[in-house]
Amino acid sequence: YAASRFAATLRRQLFREHLGLFPPQPVETHTVSMRPPPHPQEEHLGPDDDAVADPLSNDFYHGLWKATARANTEIFREVFHCVPDDTVRSWDDYKAFFPEFAVPGHPPDDKATPASLARVAQVRGHLVEFPLAFLVNEDLLDDKLSTELLNDATMKLYL
Repeated sequence: YAASRFAATLRRQLFREHLGLFPPQPVETHTVSMRPPPHPQEEHLGPDDDAVADPLSNDFYHGLWKATARANTEIFREVFHCVPDDTVRSWDDYKAFFPEFAVPGHPPDDKATPASLARVAQVRGHLVEFPLAFLVNEDLLDDKLSTELLNDATMKLYL
């Protein structure tokens, strides 16, 4: 496929950012890219640029994009018990998966153990899988739930 230089480099930079392929960038270091126009910007092409060059290839989509999202999702599931999550398919699953007194965004046992910190250090980029199966076994339009979960504005979207 053909893409303009601007579109291709922008897409590659965004993909590399989402995949966590950028090397560490200390904020104290000044680079040529921090200069205002009309100064030329430096190239941001790197060895990982080839990995994101073809977004339509199976190697990229399944081998890099989906694999990174899957690995990050598993880490967040294990350490933080984030909801919504695909393993939570009913309210009973929800109660077992998400402790009642958990603080959102923190490990459920309220301890940052070395093992959990090591797992979080393995997160690469920002990608996670979208939870399509969250509460899939529940009827969320049930009369007793509809008043709690939906209001008049959102009800129009679902009916």
